[in-house]
Amino acid sequence: MPTRPEEPRLDLLDRGQLADLLRAGRLLASTLDCDAVLGRLLELTNRLLRTEASSIILLDERRERLRFRASVGERAREVMDCTLSPGEGIAGWVIARGEPCTVEDVAADPRWAGDIAARLDFPTRSILCVPVICGGVTIGAVEAINTTDGRPFGEADGAMLGALADLAAAAIRNARRHGELERDAAALIEEIRLGDDIVGPSPQIAALIEVIRKVAPTDATVLLRGESGTGKELIARALHYNSRRRAKPFTCVNCTLFSETLIESELFGHERGAFTGASRRRAGRFEGSDGGTVFLDEVGSVSPGAQLKLLRVLDQREFERLGGSETIRADVRVIAATNEDLEAAIGEGRFREDLYYRLKVIEIVAPPLRERPEDIPALALHFLRREAAHAGRRVTAVSPEAMRLLEAWAWPGNVRELRNTIERAIVLGSGEAILPEHLPPEMRGAAPGAGGLTLGDAERERILLVLERAGWNKSRAARTLGVSRNRLERKIRSYGISPPPRTPPPVPRPPASRPPPSPSR
Repeated sequence: MPTRPEEPRLDLLDRGQLADLLRAGRLLASTLDCDAVLGRLLELTNRLLRTEASSIILLDERRERLRFRASVGERAREVMDCTLSPGEGIAGWVIARGEPCTVEDVAADPRWAGDIAARLDFPTRSILCVPVICGGVTIGAVEAINTTDGRPFGEADGAMLGALADLAAAAIRNARRHGELERDAAALIEEIRLGDDIVGPSPQIAALIEVIRKVAPTDATVLLRGESGTGKELIARALHYNSRRRAKPFTCVNCTLFSETLIESELFGHERGAFTGASRRRAGRFEGSDGGTVFLDEVGSVSPGAQLKLLRVLDQREFERLGGSETIRADVRVIAATNEDLEAAIGEGRFREDLYYRLKVIEIVAPPLRERPEDIPALALHFLRREAAHAGRRVTAVSPEAMRLLEAWAWPGNVRELRNTIERAIVLGSGEAILPEHLPPEMRGAAPGAGGLTLGDAERERILLVLERAGWNKSRAARTLGVSRNRLERKIRSYGISPPPRTPPPVPRPPASRPPPSPSR
């Protein structure tokens, strides 16, 4: 969005007006209550400009509606319930262009959204409106309505309202930063709690925790390998929240969710007009995560163009927005994750070898749950306590029979599948303990002595059952199992699973020939 072309002309203001601005600045520094500051600024607007009403209109977080954040004057309470579409009305015009505007006769101006004034039964004659700009981006506008003595708005009025808009921008910026700090603090507490999910007495978990302890304080790029559901995102969060970057953003991007154009826009941002639908500049995830960590999940699906830009970010910490030429620097740590065979992708030309080695400064492999069955009881009880509290159920134990079933299962969905199984048992079960009948039917056939299945047999049976229920739709079955389609296809090949042969449709028999009619006599 464009910025205001010039700073307010404070030399146009008299000493009394400058003193009022100074007092407003002191108010700004004395409180983080944004609404109180904005209300006082609008009261000052009405007094200094001698106007009947004034309002502050801001774009909402999705930049889809213009909403009145504060209003002073007649019908102030009612106007707070009104909204506008982006670009609608004189305020929408000012916000879209980042330019001030003075309209002496709103009835004669085609930009005027007169329906709001009509609905509120408030006669609007003239408007002075200036943009509110934060960090070079127009986020809203301040408007003053109708001078009390009928005079036209002058240059000094515009200078005063521009200065008040700058104070409003500072109040909004301070409130947002304070809110971000509060959210980050709450998230930090939550992430520390979530970090407790890396539990278990196995040597693999002990080794994993030791690696996290060593790697977290550094800025080294990390590549996380492992099957779906093994907790790669959890490891990435533990690395971030045990680093010096813990107070800065942790941004997670699932690279499989975006097309080639959109993944570049998502990561690096875009300029207005960079592609169809790019109606305004947008900052990307790297730009918004300056000082923090970006976690690239399923990095193997990143497009070739984005791979080249990502390599430059890793090497030089700089990039350009899509469709732009301005070089942007961002101090961001990159943690990437994949369950794909990147070495095979390199051989097939789908992944850059130089990017692979740049990501693989530190490689951490998340062990699958079937290779550490001794962790299952500790994980099951951990999820039991957490999910029972969330569901408000008094479930305190897993019966020995149910635990034997859990330990015998092959867990193709790994820790995620175990967590979901425990949650399902708590929700659908009854009593204070999880019993075998509370577990999925296919799992109850996996216990030793109840079918003689090995871990591999149990996994094969589970995959086969889910495929049959999904009508052999591999994408649907993969979602049910909590794994990627590529991972499922590798399992299908390794277990030699194939769909049942289709019964060919019956071959239609030709109609029986009829004897020719006998000639008529």
